[in-house]
Amino acid sequence: ATVSVLYWQLNWGNMSTRYVREMLRMRPAKELLSKIHKTVKDPVVVDVGCGDGHAITHLRQHWPTAKIVCLDKDKNVLRETMSNCIDSNVAFAHSSIEDWKPTERPDVIYANSVLHLIEGHSELMEKMVDMLPKGGILAVQMPCIEDELFVRILKDCVKQLGCTEMPYKMEVHSPSRYYQLLSQGSAMFETWSSTHHHYLPPEDVINLLKTSGTGGTIWNAYLSVLGKSSEPELADLFTAKVKEAYPVIPNTNECLFSIPRFFMVMTKEGHGPIMGMRHV
Repeated sequence: ATVSVLYWQLNWGNMSTRYVREMLRMRPAKELLSKIHKTVKDPVVVDVGCGDGHAITHLRQHWPTAKIVCLDKDKNVLRETMSNCIDSNVAFAHSSIEDWKPTERPDVIYANSVLHLIEGHSELMEKMVDMLPKGGILAVQMPCIEDELFVRILKDCVKQLGCTEMPYKMEVHSPSRYYQLLSQGSAMFETWSSTHHHYLPPEDVINLLKTSGTGGTIWNAYLSVLGKSSEPELADLFTAKVKEAYPVIPNTNECLFSIPRFFMVMTKEGHGPIMGMRHV
């Protein structure tokens, strides 16, 4: 396991959305990308749950000649991503990964911060591996935040405001579970974990939550149940509870806010420079 420490002294009101997105989303996304071997010259790379397309630039830097397929089930988000994309070798598919039927076989399936929100995703991973050719790669990153204090606080807040329906149950299994499922057909199987520590004032935790990929998804999901008009009340309640729960570090006005993450890169059995190796 590795630990990444990110020290911020932020003025959230003066920070651009693009800068926040780059800091929060792309550090784990790029960490995952750095472990993917370039075994195919002109690969078809699928970005699962592409959202606003924030990973496209980094995928292109990693694979200059790749065909990138951006997959998302949110039609409105996908439409906006299409309108903002200037890369001519990017295709778009409106579908969930569960229902997706590729028109051409992907060489790499890149699933950054998405599968933990899908019930039964471990079985789905087996289906994704079946889509790959020999030497194809499945790369996954999932934040392990279901039991983190800030998520428990958020759940308590939405219940207090009358929400009895929890729209998401995040799920990340043990590394050995994924190894059991996927290693037999692999030429290489690698897992690791990383914890990103953020230091910021308690009142700014709400901004970190809302602008991070998974946090923003969860926040918006709860608002869809509570109603958009409940957002100010939910934000105030959440911030008040965070101030009570997170101790301020002595001689600062900041608290420690941690996000643990699980990473996995699996290369399907077949050709490639790493054939025959299995790593855990």
